[in-house]
Amino acid sequence: MSGGIFTQNFWKIAFVFVGTVIGAGFASGQEIMQFFVKYGRYGVFGVFIAALFFTLLSTCVLCKIAVTRANNVSRYFDVGFPHWFKKIYNVLSVLFMCASYGVMITATGQLFSEQFCLPFWTGVLLINALCIFCFIKGEEGIVGINKFLTPIIILVIVFIFLRDNARPVFKADRILNNVPMSSMVYVSYNTISLVAVLTSVSSLVKNKTTAVMASLTGGFALLVTALCIFMILRNSPYPLGEIPMLDAVGGRFKILYCVVLLFAVITTAVSSGAGVINNVRINRWATIVFLTVLSVLMCTAGFKQLVMYVYTVFGYLGFLVMIFTIADGIKFIK
Repeated sequence: MSGGIFTQNFWKIAFVFVGTVIGAGFASGQEIMQFFVKYGRYGVFGVFIAALFFTLLSTCVLCKIAVTRANNVSRYFDVGFPHWFKKIYNVLSVLFMCASYGVMITATGQLFSEQFCLPFWTGVLLINALCIFCFIKGEEGIVGINKFLTPIIILVIVFIFLRDNARPVFKADRILNNVPMSSMVYVSYNTISLVAVLTSVSSLVKNKTTAVMASLTGGFALLVTALCIFMILRNSPYPLGEIPMLDAVGGRFKILYCVVLLFAVITTAVSSGAGVINNVRINRWATIVFLTVLSVLMCTAGFKQLVMYVYTVFGYLGFLVMIFTIADGIKFIK
């Protein structure tokens, strides 16, 4: 690879990777609460397990892309997968990314309403408009929005963690047997969208070196960010509500974190929506209109309920996808 380290493609891919995972559920603290913090201090092992599997998964996918030059999900699963698996994944991925897009839009409306004192539907319409602009720009829009916003999200979360020395209040009197399973469920539902999103930026994956560097960089960034959120929530002296991180950071950094949460919503919404558009074989504008209408309808369900039920259900459904994807991709790493 030529050029300075900060101009390399692996940074761009890593930011797309991290930006896809760090959505409203992650940045709001809801996912970290439900999958890790509820196990007390033992939940930190779950964070490490999840980061390890995210890194392995990304390495498998990106190395296969580097070898096969697959530029969409259909071509990716043409090599090494039975036809029936490809059909199952296509259905799951489209459903999950549509749901994920709707969750992000709902989170924006709630954020505008509760924190910015603006009408709920103002947030919904603005985020949809921004996403449509990125969809029109294609790969350039996906990479550009993630390259700009994802580093800001990570740096602010780490900054708040380093500045906040709240005392611990969560305690666990025993380790629960399903800590590893909770980590696996968390990774598995993200697998569904990650494969689709990473194939959409396949032109950046020049070789396996780029693939490995992007995976290690993204995996490490996810680990650090998740640990910071975990410790902020675990050490919080305040009652935690529907958006735990906004309650945990307190008044000093609340406005700053509102902006970070909005950035996190944008990165995942753009990645999820682009994944649907790039892998559904119908008119591009028809797909964009469908996503917009669906997101408006999903807003009526509520953010916390969507995170709780949608992600958990897809976590168990996506478990097979995660196992098969890792097993298939390992041979392309060698």
